[in-house]
Amino acid sequence: PTQMAPTSRRFTVAGVYRSGFNEYDNKLVMVDYHALQDFFNQGDVVTGIEIRVSDIFAVGTIGDDIKGRLTPGRFRTLDWREINRNLFTSLKLQKLVLSIILTFIVIVASFNIVSTLIMLVLDKGKEIAIIKSMGASDGGVMRIFIFEGMVIGCIGTALGLLSGFLCCLIIASSDIGMDPKVYLIDRLPVKMETNEFFIIAVVSLAISFTATIYPAWRAARLPPVEGLRYD
Repeated sequence: PTQMAPTSRRFTVAGVYRSGFNEYDNKLVMVDYHALQDFFNQGDVVTGIEIRVSDIFAVGTIGDDIKGRLTPGRFRTLDWREINRNLFTSLKLQKLVLSIILTFIVIVASFNIVSTLIMLVLDKGKEIAIIKSMGASDGGVMRIFIFEGMVIGCIGTALGLLSGFLCCLIIASSDIGMDPKVYLIDRLPVKMETNEFFIIAVVSLAISFTATIYPAWRAARLPPVEGLRYD
């Protein structure tokens, strides 16, 4: 009873929009600023000004420029990254964790290349001994098994990239409903970048190449006598 009663007024809803971001859709209302000044009894003042820029990633430089033109200590500038800092920090952390997990998956898969080449070396001991007795160098034998391992790695990388590309297309073309109260968004956006495909391919091939070194070295070190001993 001792406090001022809350202000109330009837407004007419002219339209409803959806931004796709649940937090904005539930809390943000666009109203004529003259009506709001009268509603809050603030007079002819504004508490904030929003600016739309052509390059959204240049907001840091633009914000610093605007801040330098304003009275120090009286105004502050906030860009979309600072307003949604918690969200972007969480997304960046999730992306980092997923990248680490996928890298370890590729490393574990590379052990299949190692085991396959080692079994091939044991099975082809006779053939290795024959080509070495005919004058093949250790480096030549090593290059043969590295090449074979890289063929396996290239085929696996190509199939993985193709499968990932097809999965992204399926997700982008289908409507996967998401609970906006949990995920803040009502649909799953898909954005494919060429540089990420390229980085994944390079890392996968580098791991595959590393996995071929030991079996190829072991094949190169195999003495011809050992391969022909039981023949």
